[in-house]
Amino acid sequence: MRMRHVAGETFEAYFNDVAERLVITAHAGDARAGPVEIRVVELPYVEDVWLSLEYPGYTGLPPTPPSRSATEIAALAGTQVKVEIKSSKPLLPDGASLELDAASPVPMRPVTDDGSRRLTHEGRFTLAPNMRWFRIRLTDTEGNTNRSQRTFQLRVIEDKPPRVKLLKPGIHTRCTPHAEVSVEVDVRDDLAVR
Repeated sequence: MRMRHVAGETFEAYFNDVAERLVITAHAGDARAGPVEIRVVELPYVEDVWLSLEYPGYTGLPPTPPSRSATEIAALAGTQVKVEIKSSKPLLPDGASLELDAASPVPMRPVTDDGSRRLTHEGRFTLAPNMRWFRIRLTDTEGNTNRSQRTFQLRVIEDKPPRVKLLKPGIHTRCTPHAEVSVEVDVRDDLAVR
């Protein structure tokens, strides 16, 4: 393969779609450089992701089942997000983590090592008001990391306080001791009234 002259004593060549080990030796007149070995490695990547939510206890909402299609999470602050992933290849024992924009990385732990799920890891974090996104970082057993990390958007929903309005009795209602008084109240909440 001929090399292209760039400038001065610099030449370059491009190798496209290298799929296996490559050994390069350069010759120029009676000079020789090399051999240089280029090793092709497959970087780890996330093959599958399951996201599920556990809402704060006071909401009374049931947890969501794991979903594969979510790319955005919209939930109340205090919601616990469970992220389960399947990697393309074996990872270091601490080779999976969740990188959050507004918090320290969260380590993911292997789910099991029974062979069929040895590539599955899980991690959890709790939504805070200032969080906007997270990514999944992988490091395989050879020290290679995933380069293209999918970004999951986070939208933290504010839980507004309930609104209570006394409708009956009116402001100037009078009654005798031991009287029964009818009370009517209008209660509204963005989440639920129980």
